[in-house]
Parts: sequence; structure tokens; C-alpha cells
Amino acid sequence: MSKRKRRPSPPPIALSHEELRKLLAHARKIDFPVYILMLVQYWHAGRNSEMVKLTKRNFSDGYIHYQRGKGSESCSQKLRIHRDPLFDERTVISKFLAELKGEWLYPRSRWTYWRHMVRVALAVGIPRHKANTRVLKHSICTHLFEQKIPPNVVQRVAGHVNGANTLRYGRVREEQADALLEELAAV
Repeated sequence: MSKRKRRPSPPPIALSHEELRKLLAHARKIDFPVYILMLVQYWHAGRNSEMVKLTKRNFSDGYIHYQRGKGSESCSQKLRIHRDPLFDERTVISKFLAELKGEWLYPRSRWTYWRHMVRVALAVGIPRHKANTRVLKHSICTHLFEQKIPPNVVQRVAGHVNGANTLRYGRVREEQADALLEELAAV
């Protein structure tokens, strides 16, 4: 009996830096709790099911701590400080937690979060195939690879146990190939 060969999975779909900026800016303006989840999900490569379970207790001393799903390593990472207030997670989270009435950051389901994210993404012109919560985890990993961050660091940020899952982010994406071909055609 021969083994069936597995096809390599395509590179994950990620947002460009410009798309991410537009998404976060619009979410901050129209649905602040969704903006908070998207910011945390981006910086810590979380899944939407992990994000909707976050409470005040997951944040302490400038860190976020939570258990990842699907057998991934747990997350215990610093909240990101950024010169751009839109991406300055530590400041935004500190203010949000101080004003939060209940325990839960987002006391709704992951499906509600998903729908709200899709609505925000489509409103700013992000293509439908990129309009989902999963794209935030893929975006941070892709952006780290683009900045030539070592794969083992990206693996740790994403909580991957298997390094092969991380290396997918280093593969050339369709839009990268398209941009290179357009440059060639312009010559």
C-alpha cells in the first residue's frame, strides 16, 4: 500500500501593512472592543477563539498570559509599545482595562467577533478573501518574516510547536509574485 503524498499548503493569506492600518483605524473608530481584540490578536498571533476568552486576569505587569488552543504553546508575552498610537498595545490595553466594567474583554461569541471583523474589513476595502480573524495571526507572522526575524522567534511568537508550521510564512505569496511580475513588465 503506497502512501498518498501530501500537497504543500499554500502560504497563509496576510494583510499588507497598509491594509492592517486601515482595518485597525476603522475598527477603533466604529467598534472599540473589536479593535482591542484585533490589536491583541495581531501582536500575539492568537486565534479568535482564544481572543474572546480573554479577561482582565490575562493581563498583568505589562504582559498578556493565555493558553493557546490546538496544542500550541501558551502565550506569556509583553504588551507591545509602539510609536504609532494605533499600534501601541500597552497604552491602549491599560486604558481599556481601567474603564472595563466587567471581567471579559469581549463578552460575545467568536462568531460575533468574526462577523464584526468581516464588516470592518469590507468597509475599508479589504478583499473578501482577507476579511476574517485568522488573517491577523497570519499577518504578524508574515510581517516578522518580511523583516528577516529568525524563524525560531516567529515560531515562539505564534506558539507553534512544529517549526514546519512557522516556515509556511516564509513562502512567497501570490501578491508578492504579482508585484514582482508587474515590476518586470514595467522594465
